[in-house]
Amino acid sequence: MSNIYKIMRAASGGAVFFIASAAAQGTPSASAALDPFECVLPYIGGGDMVNVVSSADVEQVVEITVMDSYRYSVVVPKNSRYSFASPVFRDFFVRIKDGGPISFKSERPLTVYTVLADEPVTVMCSELTERTKLFVGGPKTRIALVNTTKSPLTVQIFKDNEKTPVLALTMAAQERKLSRLEELFSLTGTHAFRVVADRDGMGFAVISSDRSSARSPNG
Repeated sequence: MSNIYKIMRAASGGAVFFIASAAAQGTPSASAALDPFECVLPYIGGGDMVNVVSSADVEQVVEITVMDSYRYSVVVPKNSRYSFASPVFRDFFVRIKDGGPISFKSERPLTVYTVLADEPVTVMCSELTERTKLFVGGPKTRIALVNTTKSPLTVQIFKDNEKTPVLALTMAAQERKLSRLEELFSLTGTHAFRVVADRDGMGFAVISSDRSSARSPNG
C-alpha cells in the first residue's frame, strides 16, 4: 500500500515538509544510507525552539519523530538551518512540562540543539551510536536518560576515575528517566561522570544543574 505525503513550503529556511500518514513505515529516500545519522533530544520544555543545522553541501531529508506520537520529514537546504517550536499542549490544553523525546534521522551528520527556557542549559542532540556520555554535576543536577530501542538497555554511571559504577540500571524498551543525581545515589560536591550504555540507542542530556555544574560536553 502506497503512503500518502503532503508537500508544503516552510515559512522559514525554505524547507519542504513531508507529513506522513500514521501508517507510514519510513521516509522515502533517493538512495539508502549505509550509516544514517541518528540522534535524540531526550528532553525539551513545551514551546522551546529546536534548531536543526546542516553543514552538508547538499540538501538533506530529515526525519523527525516527536514524543513517539507522530513523525514527519523536512528537506533542509544545503548549509542551512531549520527551526521549529516544540509542542506546548497535550490532550486538550494540558500544558507540556517535561517534553520529549524528539528524535532525528538523516543521511549526513546534523547539529541539533535547544535552549531550555526555564533553565540556563543548552541541550544537544544525543547521538545514538555514542555509548559513553560525559558530564560534570552535583547532587541537584538533573539528567534525562532515554532508551530509544525496542528492547531493554543497560546503563552504568561512573564517578571520577572509579572503576565501580555508582549506579547500574536496566531501562525498558523506549523508557525515559528524569531524575536529580541525589535521587539516584548518595552524592556530595561536584564530580565528573561517565554514562555508559551496553549498546547503541541511549540518549542522554543534562537538563538542569547546580551553580557549580557544567552542561554535558558531548551529550
